[in-house]
Amino acid sequence: MADYEDKETDIPGVQARILQGTKILVPSAIISVLYSLAARYAVVKRSMEAEGKEQKKSKGKIVQCIEAVPGLRGIRSEPDDLDFLAVLEEAMTWDRDLMKQSLGAAYPAYVTEEVTFNIPLIPGKISLENLIQSLTQLLETFGIKPEDMPKILETNILLRIDTEKLEQDIKSGKITLLPGAKIVDNTWSLKVNPLRIPQKQAKKKISKPKKKEDLPEE
Repeated sequence: MADYEDKETDIPGVQARILQGTKILVPSAIISVLYSLAARYAVVKRSMEAEGKEQKKSKGKIVQCIEAVPGLRGIRSEPDDLDFLAVLEEAMTWDRDLMKQSLGAAYPAYVTEEVTFNIPLIPGKISLENLIQSLTQLLETFGIKPEDMPKILETNILLRIDTEKLEQDIKSGKITLLPGAKIVDNTWSLKVNPLRIPQKQAKKKISKPKKKEDLPEE
């Protein structure tokens, strides 16, 4: 997990968040634009609105500001009670055919396959009960022609990779993946949090009025 440090800016109460150990000079113009965009993005997100066109457009502009200054990752603003951070996340996808070619007979040692089928229910022809009775004979039973099978039957194969074992064997030279077998896609995730964590206030204990018999005698 990345560590960050705060750098003072020309805007009172606002600090730039940068990757720890990064020596950069953040242009005031970039900070001003990023601060304005981040504050607006936080308002929209806090209002529990769905991520619509406005948020997507804002995110694109925010990412442009972040990528314009290597090491810049966000904004901290005391006046807005805002801790805004852009985190670069990796999403990995795998090519099944290239993985098979790369791993050969060792493929099952690293990969588990899960297959899902999506079959639409056709009124008068295909019902849920029919699917449960016989999936393998489904298309023939209801007169679906072989050439129409791709339209009816959609197959998705999900690869579950033992990435820890795979990476170890790649580093040791035991395994070599073909180009394109592993695809890494970097995406920015925007995180909005308050700076000031609200403290729970202790409830005052309300004393009950004393009963008549508890009152001292005159």
